[in-house]
Amino acid sequence: MVIAAHVSGEYDPANPLLTSLRIIAERNPGDRVILFSPEIIPAIENIIVDGSVPDQRDSLRMRYWYRYKLTRLLKKYKADSFISDAGMLGMKVGIPQFLFFADQSFEERKGFVFGKNLPASLAKAKAVFVTEDFIARILTEKHRVAADKIKTVYHGLDEDEREPVATAEMIRAKFTDGNDYFLYPVNPTSAPNCVLLLKAFSQLKKRQKTSMKIVLLHSGMDEEGLVPDFKNYRYRDDVKIISTEEKNAQLLTAHAYGLIWLSDYFPGNEAFRAMQHKVPLIAEDNETNKSLFGNAALFSALSQNELADKMQLLYKDELLKKSVSDHAPGWLLKYDAMKAADALLNGISA
Repeated sequence: MVIAAHVSGEYDPANPLLTSLRIIAERNPGDRVILFSPEIIPAIENIIVDGSVPDQRDSLRMRYWYRYKLTRLLKKYKADSFISDAGMLGMKVGIPQFLFFADQSFEERKGFVFGKNLPASLAKAKAVFVTEDFIARILTEKHRVAADKIKTVYHGLDEDEREPVATAEMIRAKFTDGNDYFLYPVNPTSAPNCVLLLKAFSQLKKRQKTSMKIVLLHSGMDEEGLVPDFKNYRYRDDVKIISTEEKNAQLLTAHAYGLIWLSDYFPGNEAFRAMQHKVPLIAEDNETNKSLFGNAALFSALSQNELADKMQLLYKDELLKKSVSDHAPGWLLKYDAMKAADALLNGISA
């Protein structure tokens, strides 16, 4: 069998589609995988990388490639099926075609790939693979894709082997003056909630008179711009703004007292890493997060009072904290790279 795939975007070794295809190739040496990608992807013996596909941001060339070049290339490689994570398929392609979505970006991007072409591609696809239940719900409810056409394959989680490098005591001594801390991963979608978070943290400090710290963990963001007028914040000495580039900073997740997640979803995020280490979550109360975290999290509206209440619950109630933490391993069982690859292959072969 020959599986052809368009893996779009910048090269990411953790890309769920790429990961599954590599596992399929490794476990089925008699089959071939053709990867259309503008990036150089390390290949194994039965993976062929074809760099003829243009950059996804070049809408004109991408349109031409899908409309005129794809069919010829699939015939050249004698492909039996084609799968794309770019939200688009070839309308003149005769072999079975599949779409693959690892996030909800098709809801937000208005360009060529996820614009007017998406409905036709959804209709053309033999099946649509998704990595999370909430993505399936978006497709059925908003895009009217038949439920039996959607295959939820999930994905693997990176094994976090960083924890033994430093103990919890060492991490706290280095970053939080030896104190416990709530961790807040800062990214472009969570940054606007920093002020709300610190207001909730103020309430916690006033109620409990605690030495608890809060860590804003960011990756290459403007620290001065994260919290307007931070110099006048009453508890600024208890707020640590730390870059992931600092030595051992990424170990902060494994040793946090709790992680607060007020961010949009993206694969491989810090919330999953926290769950791998049985760190309890406080997440924004919405359908996506409930689907992702279940009973391994407490949920809060974007309200400083409610967020402070949830932080106080974790701080005061050790039994509740343990209960939330203990649910994480079972909740993560469905995330298995080998199972994801098997489910993808079975869906393509059906």
